[in-house]
Amino acid sequence: RDAINTGKIRGPRTFVSGERAANTREGNPPSIPLQTVEEARAYVRKLVALGVDVIKVDSSISYDQLRAVVEEATAAGLTVVGHSQNIRKAAEVGLKYMEHTNTLAAAILEAMGRTVRETPDQRGAEIASMDTALFPSLIEFMVKQGVYVNPTLAAQWRSSTPRGAEWAAVAAQIVKDPGLAFVPADVRESWTQPDSRKPNPEGYAKMAEFVRKYAAAGGKVISATDAGFMPGLSMHYEMQMLADIGVPPMTIVQGATLWPAEAVGRAKDLGSVEPGKLADMMVVEGNPLDDIASTKN
Repeated sequence: RDAINTGKIRGPRTFVSGERAANTREGNPPSIPLQTVEEARAYVRKLVALGVDVIKVDSSISYDQLRAVVEEATAAGLTVVGHSQNIRKAAEVGLKYMEHTNTLAAAILEAMGRTVRETPDQRGAEIASMDTALFPSLIEFMVKQGVYVNPTLAAQWRSSTPRGAEWAAVAAQIVKDPGLAFVPADVRESWTQPDSRKPNPEGYAKMAEFVRKYAAAGGKVISATDAGFMPGLSMHYEMQMLADIGVPPMTIVQGATLWPAEAVGRAKDLGSVEPGKLADMMVVEGNPLDDIASTKN
């Protein structure tokens, strides 16, 4: 980040979180395991001293720890993003960011009195069991709390649509570009493989209904990709999948520009075209409000 900002190397403007705060060593790279509320506070203070731009949490963090993380981050002028077990409970203690849709499933299933499985992957498979009649109250609460919803459709749901096979075919041609030789061969090969997740049409339909209704209620839906699948191009795929489920094009554009800047606390300088902000612009052929796919032009 610092090398880019000082011009030492070329690259995209980057915001970093440091390692994620959690209760166990989860993920790759692993999170930092924090056993107490005081450990959580101390870890955030350490990250602030190191000069991070944003604080990130993982799903195993307790709600008491999460509240402490949000308090410490807010005091330092930083926002908190990341994973949670149950988005309603997480939002109640101050997290204003929903990453992926398994945390949505937990909120609905627990409201139904269902036992929620421990791992996010297992819970994701249970999303088809959600009672959609419980959506309106959760949406109203989350919009009021100002929660940014980042569903990561291209990363987690493309196998439930024709898009997965379509994009794998595109990738098979793209990886032949000699300009991509710096990307490790196994990574390039992974782009050409269909999503390994089993299709989940009922879960996809219910997830899509929630995201569509969240946007319609004035909620802020983030266009973001998670990691690993065709960096750069996958952003346009994410925008396409949001359009596929009925999110309006202008909302999608805002979710790719303005609201991510807000979510990481950088809306003063980035995210919209206004006097005094950095002039980050791109010109496309076509009108994204007529066809979101034109963002690739």
